[in-house]
Amino acid sequence: MRGLKRQAVWAWSLCVLGMGCGEDGGTDPGDQNPPANYETEDAETIAALMDQVLAAIGPALEGLSQYLEHRGPGVAGSCPTVAVESVRDSVLVSLDYGSGCVTRSGATYAGEITVGGRLTPQAGGELQLAFSGFEVEGGGYAIEGTDALSGRLENLALSLHNTVTSAEQALGLDLALRAEIVFDPQDPTANVYTLTGSGAVEVDQSFTVHFAIDDEDPLVWPASCNYPTQGNVVLTIPAAYVDDLGIPNPRSEDLDAGVDFAAPDFDDPVCDPTIEVSLGSYTEQIEL
Repeated sequence: MRGLKRQAVWAWSLCVLGMGCGEDGGTDPGDQNPPANYETEDAETIAALMDQVLAAIGPALEGLSQYLEHRGPGVAGSCPTVAVESVRDSVLVSLDYGSGCVTRSGATYAGEITVGGRLTPQAGGELQLAFSGFEVEGGGYAIEGTDALSGRLENLALSLHNTVTSAEQALGLDLALRAEIVFDPQDPTANVYTLTGSGAVEVDQSFTVHFAIDDEDPLVWPASCNYPTQGNVVLTIPAAYVDDLGIPNPRSEDLDAGVDFAAPDFDDPVCDPTIEVSLGSYTEQIEL
């Protein structure tokens, strides 16, 4: 598709004929490991992986926000429909998105999230989130699993253990994140989540991609937006499995793919689906 294998065979043929080797008859080491020739579809592959990771993180933040907002009776006809049960000092909040409804962030969810435990903006606490028949529509992602949250809003630990399934592939997420949350009890759409942390993303139960948010450039994710508006993430793909994603890797090295959410206007990030994918010196802006 990219002609890399044809180029390698052609170079070898010239060497055998004495036309393409060094003066001593040996090959040039540079010819053995040519630089990768990345293309748009390679950036799109990385963007698709990133989109599925966000598909798991976003609903967890949505569930947290809805829990903080609706620890009392929910508003009938809202998205989601909220039911609340209190037992002593613990609260169980059920968030029912039905067959599909649009949240205030612009995402369309279906199914149910249950959020239980104790967590207040003042004292902190612990929560468990569970997904049941949950889907992110538009992306076609189904999510199963449980997440744990603990601490205070200015320093909250998130432990995500989810499976995200699409028509193309299944991801198993095991992420340990820390969040600093600016919480506005009067206007939950003004909540802002700042995320750092790392973890592992298992692809189709065959190989694992490592996920890390840059501590110096954390993800900033407003509750009113379907995507982070800034921050840098690095996805590290083991060399043995880069080919499985269809990405060229002539040097047979682990591949670090950078994702910058501040694109396209890096000085003034806005709510949009545009990211910049970096593969070595190659960069391209892609829409999630």
